[in-house]
Amino acid sequence: MASAGVAAAQGQDAPAQAISVNYEDLDLNRTEDAASLLSRLRYAAMRACEVDAMQRPGPAARRAINECRNAALEQAVADANEPELARLYAERQR
Repeated sequence: MASAGVAAAQGQDAPAQAISVNYEDLDLNRTEDAASLLSRLRYAAMRACEVDAMQRPGPAARRAINECRNAALEQAVADANEPELARLYAERQR
């Protein structure tokens, strides 16, 4: 089974939230399928950082949550080790 993981570090005392993302239905040599996986990973990163959002109200929380999501997505793309996914991710970061 092909799957990538998205993990988000929570607070100092909270464990990391991990979400598995299945992509066995995708051909990651195709740009369209790599884009689909990137979308799935982005959604998983949002979900993984939700707990942090609820535990950290206030103005600084939004920046911390965005940092959490960005770090989780970046790590998931790196861990997937799929060239087309990495290329697409880098292209969209510009």
